[in-house]
Amino acid sequence: MKKKESKNAIKNECMSSSSKRSFITEALLCFYFGAVGAHRFYAGKKITGMSQALVFLLLNSLLLLFGIRRNNIIGLLLILWVLLILWVLTDFIFVVIERFKDEDGLIIRAEDRTQKEDLASICFASLALILSVAGVMADEFGLCMTLELLGVLFAIVPLFYGITGVVIKNQRGLKLAGFLISIAVLLFSSIFLVIRIGDGI
Repeated sequence: MKKKESKNAIKNECMSSSSKRSFITEALLCFYFGAVGAHRFYAGKKITGMSQALVFLLLNSLLLLFGIRRNNIIGLLLILWVLLILWVLTDFIFVVIERFKDEDGLIIRAEDRTQKEDLASICFASLALILSVAGVMADEFGLCMTLELLGVLFAIVPLFYGITGVVIKNQRGLKLAGFLISIAVLLFSSIFLVIRIGDGI
């Protein structure tokens, strides 16, 4: 009885220190638009959000103005791009492990495990789609095969959540979207690989 009361007390304490902002919205903004600081604006962190947006705009502006003609500037810009990506990636990891705080210092938490499964489903599906498209655009046979196979591997995660969530538990939303994208990627990649291998032979 005491253990149950202790668990409830801990749960209530966590909820009271949690932000009212949506975990799934915060995570998706970071995943898709993190480079421009969208997730930080949503969390109320306007100054750091503006900093990320300005760095993003500055890097792209410099790349368009000077980077194409000067190789030494391209190297510097790539280093700055990597630093920006690491910054956003760090933010995303903190959001996923529920350590990211809003402007009031409150942690943005997931309501339940389903939200994290939804996030994993749509993120892996998006990566699978990107890899599959990149494989089609690649000219080199080896690179093309590698990207397509990676896309297929990434598509397994949303496919799994789709089968367990959509088919068995009749869940919808992001799981369904990830499930449909993963099926499309698997079908497209399979057909494309067969055609490309046939041409290679």
